[in-house]
Amino acid sequence: MKRIAILLAIILVMLPLSNMLTALAENTLPWDFPEDAADRPTQEELGYPEFVIGATTTLSGTFFTNMWGNNTCDIDVRSLIHGYSPVVWTMQSRFELDYQVLEAVQVRDLIDGNKQYLVSIKPDLTYNNGMPITARDYLFSMMLFADPEIHKLGAISTNSGFLAGYEEYLSGESEVFSGLRLMGDYSYLIEINGEFLPFFFELAMLDALPYPIQVIAPGCDVFDDGEGAYIANIDRDAPPLWTAENLRQSILDPDTGYLSHPYITCGPYMLTDFDWDTREARFDLNPYYKGYYDGQKPTIDHLVFTHMIPEDMIARYLNGEIHLLNKVVYGDNIMEGMGLIGTGEALMSAYPRMGAGFLSFSCEQGPMQFEAVRKAVAYSLDRQLFTDEFTQSFGLPVHGYYGMGQWMVNMVTGEMLPDDVLPEDMDAWDLLKLRSLSDLTEYGPNPDTAKRLLVQDGWVLNEKGEPFAEGTDDVRCKLLEDGTLMPLRLRYAQMQDSVAAQLALDMLTEPLKALGITIEATVMLIEDLFPQYYRQVEREYDLMYIATNFISIFDPYFVFNTGDAYQGTQNTTGYRDIELEELAFDLRSTPNGAMLEYCQKWVAFQTKFNAVLPMLPLYSNVYFDFHVTDLYNYDPQAEMNWPVAILYAVLGEPPAEEDMFDDWGDMDDMFIFDE
Repeated sequence: MKRIAILLAIILVMLPLSNMLTALAENTLPWDFPEDAADRPTQEELGYPEFVIGATTTLSGTFFTNMWGNNTCDIDVRSLIHGYSPVVWTMQSRFELDYQVLEAVQVRDLIDGNKQYLVSIKPDLTYNNGMPITARDYLFSMMLFADPEIHKLGAISTNSGFLAGYEEYLSGESEVFSGLRLMGDYSYLIEINGEFLPFFFELAMLDALPYPIQVIAPGCDVFDDGEGAYIANIDRDAPPLWTAENLRQSILDPDTGYLSHPYITCGPYMLTDFDWDTREARFDLNPYYKGYYDGQKPTIDHLVFTHMIPEDMIARYLNGEIHLLNKVVYGDNIMEGMGLIGTGEALMSAYPRMGAGFLSFSCEQGPMQFEAVRKAVAYSLDRQLFTDEFTQSFGLPVHGYYGMGQWMVNMVTGEMLPDDVLPEDMDAWDLLKLRSLSDLTEYGPNPDTAKRLLVQDGWVLNEKGEPFAEGTDDVRCKLLEDGTLMPLRLRYAQMQDSVAAQLALDMLTEPLKALGITIEATVMLIEDLFPQYYRQVEREYDLMYIATNFISIFDPYFVFNTGDAYQGTQNTTGYRDIELEELAFDLRSTPNGAMLEYCQKWVAFQTKFNAVLPMLPLYSNVYFDFHVTDLYNYDPQAEMNWPVAILYAVLGEPPAEEDMFDDWGDMDDMFIFDE
């Protein structure tokens, strides 16, 4: 695996020196902010009535939770409009308590192995309309993920599975959620099931975003009579209001439902409009927002998040339609954007992606249920050429379930180590670095191996049931145990306007044909493709190109869980392998803070994933954001993503250069040069 540092160095040397220093300064210098908004020009005065961000992924309108899908851009919207989780992921690669939100947290270990957290929130938290946020809102959001009425609407999620009493509440066996307790207006208790402990990201179990029950379930509230929390009518004499029928209207209605139009929220921004036709979302500052965990508040008043396609994104930037091109990955667009830097028409931020592009297989049915077929596809695609063609050397092939921007990748390759490494652990870290990801199979063009795997797996017949004759027969078939012939015809769901999806199809068609495999593509809109990917409808396709970004909590246990409850939104591939699931469980069960042990288990998980290929990883890459020169202090690498980076960004003239070093001391004291 090539080093990320080398790739970034290549990127920087492509720029003229003066422009390179400009790009570096934009990302690293500690700019000062105007303390008073009145001291800065308005957006209108600066020529940006609305600051427009463009992305190549179309918004699909799941702005509430991930229970109906997890589109990358929808995640960005959620990050903008929801907030006040008790914990936050920091640049120190760990979760910390957020004392903008919390008064206190108390912990107690129980004799049965369970653990309790008593969480007390500040009493001054409000939604964007001034409505108070209470402990009931946090309990409500956690209960949603397990509530039987929500699951009747097609919601698939197990985010609360680690809580005591989850299974009983989900199944309807219990009407109360025993692992969640209401302790007061601003206090609640969480009880963690001891079977899920230890957990490397244990503080993440406190992660919860408050949702307004008054909006989602009018007339209902959260109660606790001493045995656990439950949702019920405020007026106990009225007919039940907490029903799937009522929730279908309040959540899923396309024009007013909280899933696509959540107007009452508590993040740094609030959604003001979402248009299904244009797939544009508009946002204004939330006037009641207290600030991020460090107190930071945004200063850009009005945002628009829109869709762009690679063919015209640069033109739309130059004519002023879009002011920030987000997550640019296509090589031609990157080169065009760099040209804008050279002419002073744009600034750039480059940052390694915490995700990857891959071919997702439908392992629960059809030809992809057979490992030999999945590997035949892997041995038919030149992934290095695909990466070079698509990213133009701004990406690297990956060989497992990871992205080049993840902290564990940097650690296992030796790019970085924890600050508190013990001397006695250095040999183990060196051994890990030596092994690293070098044992993973680097799948690439190998028609002989692909053919051998197919023959060994029984793909030796033609469609008449006779021996397959190369050069004469078109499609290989396999005789199944039930006596039917299965042809090697692969149905490919191809996202409309996706350069990568088209490139993968073009590069696979002829090599597969030579093996006796046909691939038939169906072009579809993203709103039709995602239900196929998440198995929210009956799956009709065998493979599709998907790109994803990992969240801070890398926990593949649910993604590759063999249980029926996890199939769909969580386990999208349909692949069920007890050994892979156990490796994922072993990974998540690493004691909190045990970095070396976690990384060792991470490599073991990746090795198994690479051997069975529930999906075919293709590439990870460097993201490029290009934006107007009036935007400064925008650093998506330092802040993990653009919705957080925009909190720190400022529109207008940056501080004068002569003021930037006022507090830095004498330049002669800062640098030592070796002869």
